[in-house]
Amino acid sequence: MNMPAHGRVKEPETAGEARFGDELLRVVGMEALRKQLANVREQIAPVREGDDAEAVHQMRVAIRRLRTMTRLLADTSAFRRGRATRLRRRLRPLARRLGDVRDLDILLKRLDEYECESDGDSGDVAISPNPLRGELLERRARALHDVRQTLRQGTTRKLLRHPRRTARRLVSRDPEGRRTLVRQVAGSALWSHYEATMGFADAVADAGPTERLHALRIVCKQLRYALELFSKEDDPRAKALEATLKETQDYLGDLQDSVFAIGLLTQLRPRFPNDPLLDDFLSAQEARRDDLRRGVAPYWEKLSGQPFRQELAALIAEM
Repeated sequence: MNMPAHGRVKEPETAGEARFGDELLRVVGMEALRKQLANVREQIAPVREGDDAEAVHQMRVAIRRLRTMTRLLADTSAFRRGRATRLRRRLRPLARRLGDVRDLDILLKRLDEYECESDGDSGDVAISPNPLRGELLERRARALHDVRQTLRQGTTRKLLRHPRRTARRLVSRDPEGRRTLVRQVAGSALWSHYEATMGFADAVADAGPTERLHALRIVCKQLRYALELFSKEDDPRAKALEATLKETQDYLGDLQDSVFAIGLLTQLRPRFPNDPLLDDFLSAQEARRDDLRRGVAPYWEKLSGQPFRQELAALIAEM
């Protein structure tokens, strides 16, 4: 397995240059929330009117970022905890239903790839209809219908109608909280999220369950979004840290996709008892899960190693 080394990134400081940590948290946080709300809003038309899997994915990613950042900001005096918590809760049904569609999109893509490989054709070919694909497409259509229904709800439409206004309503009115700087909260938030990832050392052992690895993926994602919130977009050190987290997150995501596929295909087996495609595809997903499960260690070594810790500590120290 070829994995790029995590190198140190040096960023020269310019005399008199303003530090990101000295910016007002309410300004940084409000802009981050506005941006993600706007990203969700941009995908409403494609999701409601079309059948674009990428639009579903982009909306889901924006909501994940939004919910993670809102939770981080809710724990600070610069934002109103009650309103921030309500925003997260109101977006939860949409996030869950988008996840249902996305899981099926990935499973359908894997099924297409499996059939092409089985036929010995690596190019784009017309995929023949079959009962398994028909069942998955029907489930996806129902899941997408639920997403569209959620987007039409008055509460959801109100939240997404004016991104800046929605974000502004979360900002604290307390004068003390409004003066809070990024560096006053970012260090503890980032390091506590990193410590949370380090609590999964047992999950990397061969005997560890995949559920624990899925939980590790979630905390990696939360740390990555915290880095996005508490650093400049062009900060090379932050980008290097985010890249390591994304690499780990993507790998664990592939593993979780296999776990989901196995669960659903096993559930469908009694409905299609004489379907050789389902049985063979299920076996392929089980083999893929086992291979991915055995390959976690190199990603964990990069995440838990001294270079990553040093870069994260340096990022915090420079705020």
